[in-house]
Amino acid sequence: MARTYLRKRSGRLANKTTSSGRVRARVKMPASASNFNNIKNYIKLHKRLVIIGGGIGLIILIAVVQVTLYNNRLPVFASIDGNKLGNLTEYDARQHLGELYKNTKVKLKAEGSDEVLTEIAPYDFGVLLDTDRYVKTSVAPLWLLVLPGAPLWVHHVQKAEREYQVNDDELAKYLDNTFTKDCKIAPQNANLKVEGDEVAVEPSRIGGECEYSKLEVALKEVRPSVNEDNNIALPVKPIYPKITNQHAEELKNIINKNLADDVVVKAGEQSFSETASNVRKWLRFSAPDEGIVVSIDAAESEPFLNDKVAAAITKPAGVSKVTTKDFVELSRSNGAPGVGLDFEATRQAIINKLRGESEQIEAITQKIEPRVEYTRSYSNTDEGLSALLKQFTEDRKGSFGVALIELDDKRRNASFNGDKQFTSASTYKLFIAYSVLKRVEAGQMSWGDQVVGGRNLEKCFDDMIVLSDNPCPLTLVSKIGPNNLQKEVKELGLNNTNFLDKESFKMTANDLVKFAAMLESRQLPVSRASQDKLISAMKRNVHRQGIPAGSGGTVADKVGFIDRFLHDVGIVYGTKGGTYALAILTEGSSWADIAELTKKIEKLRSE
Repeated sequence: MARTYLRKRSGRLANKTTSSGRVRARVKMPASASNFNNIKNYIKLHKRLVIIGGGIGLIILIAVVQVTLYNNRLPVFASIDGNKLGNLTEYDARQHLGELYKNTKVKLKAEGSDEVLTEIAPYDFGVLLDTDRYVKTSVAPLWLLVLPGAPLWVHHVQKAEREYQVNDDELAKYLDNTFTKDCKIAPQNANLKVEGDEVAVEPSRIGGECEYSKLEVALKEVRPSVNEDNNIALPVKPIYPKITNQHAEELKNIINKNLADDVVVKAGEQSFSETASNVRKWLRFSAPDEGIVVSIDAAESEPFLNDKVAAAITKPAGVSKVTTKDFVELSRSNGAPGVGLDFEATRQAIINKLRGESEQIEAITQKIEPRVEYTRSYSNTDEGLSALLKQFTEDRKGSFGVALIELDDKRRNASFNGDKQFTSASTYKLFIAYSVLKRVEAGQMSWGDQVVGGRNLEKCFDDMIVLSDNPCPLTLVSKIGPNNLQKEVKELGLNNTNFLDKESFKMTANDLVKFAAMLESRQLPVSRASQDKLISAMKRNVHRQGIPAGSGGTVADKVGFIDRFLHDVGIVYGTKGGTYALAILTEGSSWADIAELTKKIEKLRSE
């Protein structure tokens, strides 16, 4: 019999024709469906085994998650000393706990009494909780973390263990600084404070005398806790405060009564009021043994006193006009005095009213002196130049030392604060240069000698004068020695220059200008060529904001600047009146002032 097979692959259908003429169809299932059915059948046949295996897998997964999340983290509901630290990392928990214990206080009480003598922080006297260990013992070990739900219940079985460290050196230092060897705990006087809408009493506290050794032992044994009372009871001889709670209570009642209404300040025919709540913000209290001191904060009270009271009573002062020549007053026209508010006295008047010592508050006035305008002129003399120096510096900020020596023509001299010592800044480098020149001529040094930073003596000499370099002169000071430098400047007659000051070298305008004058006159005890070398370096000085900026001539100078000190000392050539030496030392001034003074000096010299 013949059999014919037809297949339709796309539909996965197969028709089978048999000899009887009937066609049978069959459906072939997809592989995925077949696999699913196989799994389903396996689960039915091995149900118990599948459940056990799934449970074990879930437990392993939970254990992995718990170990991953909590191997260095506190359990969910962990609490240390009453502080909820759950889910914090070890580091964060240590930081939090450390801060809490740092601020923990111990109350020091008199034995047999509830009187608190003082409160002290164990952290300050070297008794410290080992927070690393304390937190570590609260973290679940790995073997516990593999148990299901451990982060939720392990805190019940993990007990934190406290350990303390005692620093004996810190304790001894604290005892000596706080209590001294006499072991005295100072009493605290009763005082007042602003609390809400009223003034309240800050209670007194007794002090006492104790035995140093017993206090030392007691503090060593302190084991502070943030959720427990920390007390130390000591046998002491009580020291009672001078100002009692009763005294403070009486003053409190008076002040509160006088602050029941607005505070009114009378200023002539006018009255100005301020709310009691604002006045309370002004108040400050202190309690020395003499009694409670009430004061008013100047900044807090300023808006009311300045904008209201002072504005109503202030009368501007006039202007006094004064004409002078040199140091002599030629004429004066006096301006009318003004009137202003005496702020401090008025604040005291308010305090007197609050303390019940006066019935009302009167604004206190004070005389305002008229402003003085000067018309000044100067003679072309030593006295005139000295007057210019003095009066110029008096009109400027900061302090000055100025000295002038003319080297030809009229040969005038002038100074103001010429012997006042200033921190030298870099002006001392002129004297280092002079000492170097002496030693080179004596064969004790050579220009090729290495000094510092790969620079030889020739380069260092130039850099410290032209650029005001620091490493070179400091190295040279060390080589030459401060004592030798001091001896050499004394030999020049510079008696107010000090190289032996441990804080800084000290110079004066008179000594510096005298050195500059001797240098230009070639009177220093070194060769003319050596002095020419120093002047040449000074002419190439790169810092030109002082004397050179105010001069119309050629300037060979050396500046100094450090902190608030600005100095310039120089020789000036090519001006009307001839060559001159000038030293201007300042503290708290400016290069602009130095330049302006130079300009005025040259103008007067040329007249």
